[in-house]
Amino acid sequence: MATVDENQPAPYPLLVTIGADDTSDHVWLLNMEELASINLTGDPTYTRDFARYIVAELALNPWSAGTTVDCIGIADEVAPLNPERIRYRDDSSDAAAEAVADAVAMIDRADAQHVDVATGRGTAADEDVWPARLLLVDATADDHAVDQLIGLVEQHPGKTGTAIVVSVTSTRPAGPCSTSAPAGD
Repeated sequence: MATVDENQPAPYPLLVTIGADDTSDHVWLLNMEELASINLTGDPTYTRDFARYIVAELALNPWSAGTTVDCIGIADEVAPLNPERIRYRDDSSDAAAEAVADAVAMIDRADAQHVDVATGRGTAADEDVWPARLLLVDATADDHAVDQLIGLVEQHPGKTGTAIVVSVTSTRPAGPCSTSAPAGD
């Protein structure tokens, strides 16, 4: 039997629960980092609710330790759940620019180690932390750095340690993966 290092960081810190199977009680998990660029579309109320839910999961999940979540113009109510992980900002420029710089550094690091980020975390490659980051942006934000980050995560799958979620209540597209918020009961 293999031994488990309790201090080993989780390989998938941006993993969130998105549902459960009604018949077999299987939980559905979504690795935000694997999708990297996600649009949330649908009814604006339910879309914003789902965005807040994602942030709450990342604020509280034990495997999300060390994760940084920047909420830009959305989910400000959730930030107090875990101020060490969750930061709310009205403006995207600083957070998006920081996320771009971190993503580029992570790409360089993964390439130097010849691994993807999950493998780097799981094997403790180079014996340092491989942090994860999620940028949650209200689609009304218009920022070149956000567009640049979307391009980076799409062009370097598995290498950025970053996911970007755009809550689309306007016409701004984020990337190829679009998830509609569930309709209310």
